[in-house]
Amino acid sequence: MKLLMIGIALALFPWPNPSYLDAPCGKFVCRRAHRSALNAQELWDGGNGQLQVVQVQPKFEDLIVEHLREGDVIAFHGIHVAVYTHGDFMDSTPEYGQGRMQYRRGDLWYAGPVRVLRWKN
Repeated sequence: MKLLMIGIALALFPWPNPSYLDAPCGKFVCRRAHRSALNAQELWDGGNGQLQVVQVQPKFEDLIVEHLREGDVIAFHGIHVAVYTHGDFMDSTPEYGQGRMQYRRGDLWYAGPVRVLRWKN
């Protein structure tokens, strides 16, 4: 009976996608740029001088997409990052793993101020 209860509890627990465990958002973005791994807060703060801020907006919907370039980093208030590539956004989340960004208005991953950062070289 205990094993059955443990099995049910494990089945109901939302385990992170294995690809997310391998590459959380910051590591995923850095890996795509062939850079050493940084976390979301470090990227928000400029990646130890490796990135420059090219756009700041109060929310994701306000981004000026026409100004984005391939490989730009989209930083969401220091807790999440995505990358702009091939005219779309990619990220890595516990729910979906690595892939096309699954933006949901009001989702705390994407809420709040947004910075667009560009690698300096």
